[in-house]
Amino acid sequence: LSVDNKTMFFEKYNDSRTCWHSKRTGTGWSTPTLCTEAPDPKDKHYLQDTASGRLYASSQGALNGIGQRDISTYVKTEATGAFQSLGRPLNSPGNEGDFYVARDESFIVFGSPHRGGFGGGDLFISFRERDGSWSDPKNLGATINTSGFEFGPYVTDDKRYLFFSRTSDFTRVDIYWIRFDSLLEALKAGRAAAR
Repeated sequence: LSVDNKTMFFEKYNDSRTCWHSKRTGTGWSTPTLCTEAPDPKDKHYLQDTASGRLYASSQGALNGIGQRDISTYVKTEATGAFQSLGRPLNSPGNEGDFYVARDESFIVFGSPHRGGFGGGDLFISFRERDGSWSDPKNLGATINTSGFEFGPYVTDDKRYLFFSRTSDFTRVDIYWIRFDSLLEALKAGRAAAR
């Protein structure tokens, strides 16, 4: 959902690189159309906007990309624009496809199968630094991550709850939720103490 909760961004099941959106109406949601938030609706996996108006997506074709799919931000030029990778340490040579960026851009929670951890893919968090860079990602730990594959994170606007998906073999996917605000504060405090 967009910051104002009036636009729902999503992808077709069989085409996870093309962004669609639907606008809230008085009685529900409009017929889905291709995203117009940035030119070329392709290659915008997990498109999200923030309170500043900045757009984020994971992109296989991001400028300065380093991985299979990088978490990126939209950079506008005079004539057009493009998604640009947020670089290391947020991205790796692997796939950081599913992510959630906080509305205030203070943190990103993302799934990655290429960083080690508890299973096939774990959820990590990275905090935005004062200079605009991103902190080294931290594993969200055994309370959330298992020997399976965790992905698809979403944090409620009040930062109290984290929703995510989990599977062991992709024949069945379950959705989980957990109280997140205390863990978020502990991770922030640990980061500050480590500096």
